[in-house]
Amino acid sequence: MKMMNISQFKRNISAELKAVSEGERLVILNRDQPMAEVIPYEDKSGLLIREPKRSLGFPKVGTRKNRNFR
Repeated sequence: MKMMNISQFKRNISAELKAVSEGERLVILNRDQPMAEVIPYEDKSGLLIREPKRSLGFPKVGTRKNRNFR
């Protein structure tokens, strides 16, 4: 695990994010106190997105219920 302060992270953000994407963990310090941890993204394929069972009541795009509305 690598530790660095905010200004170091900002200066080298591209290189640091590349290292994180390769598996390294990074702790960002604010005045020598840990404030954030940057870790590699893990795909959580267990998430299921499904269509709603009923309409939410919003009008379809491009339709107008009140023709006098401008």
